Amino acid sequence: MPENIYNNRRLVNKPLIAIIGLLTSLVLSVTGSARADKKVYMVPAPLVQDTIYYNLKESPYYKDLEDKENIRESFFNQSNSLDTSHFTWGAEIGSSLDMTSHDLSTFDGDVMIGYKNSFMKFAGIGAGIHRSIHTGNNFIPVYGLIRTSFRSQPSLLFMSLQAGYSFNTISKHNTVGDFTGSIGLGVNLQQSKACKTYIVLALAYQYFSEDNKSKIDEIDTNYIYFARLSLGINF
Repeated sequence: MPENIYNNRRLVNKPLIAIIGLLTSLVLSVTGSARADKKVYMVPAPLVQDTIYYNLKESPYYKDLEDKENIRESFFNQSNSLDTSHFTWGAEIGSSLDMTSHDLSTFDGDVMIGYKNSFMKFAGIGAGIHRSIHTGNNFIPVYGLIRTSFRSQPSLLFMSLQAGYSFNTISKHNTVGDFTGSIGLGVNLQQSKACKTYIVLALAYQYFSEDNKSKIDEIDTNYIYFARLSLGINF
């Protein structure tokens, strides 16, 4: 047994190991009685506890737990994941920069609701209002959203994939609808059992069919691409 085994150690569950140690000591005290002199030789509980800890520390299970604890899941602090409920909802604010020079950059607000587990950080639906900063054009997307880090262990980064349908009102033209989507990379900023904040940088697009394009004088292409930056919170 190594010396100073109490120093610089981390137990997976100290109360549980202490109870196991006491129970083991009791069993050994009964089964290990010396028949010759009728004396009972007790094995000290701390010794049993240290033996259990020493063997546990060398096990692959303990090493996996220790490695998992050392993985950062948020940028500003290393805290616990959200509560064990699979239900989640959240909101985002951000901005989308028009990369095709059509003056369609927007200020964005979105809400979402869905399911989460250790592998799937979010899987659900969302809706938003994206309003052009200069022209007052409105984009109202309704979409499906998936966010995952492709692993069940904690991860600082995650991928965001969004696809849906947007109702667009541009200038004084009638509202037209077309497909929209985005793909991006997210970073967890701060996390607790109550909520999680994050930031997502994404490449988004708004599709205009030939029919809808012909109805809008300002649109001369089928695709409008955006660089989108969003700050969000999940509960």
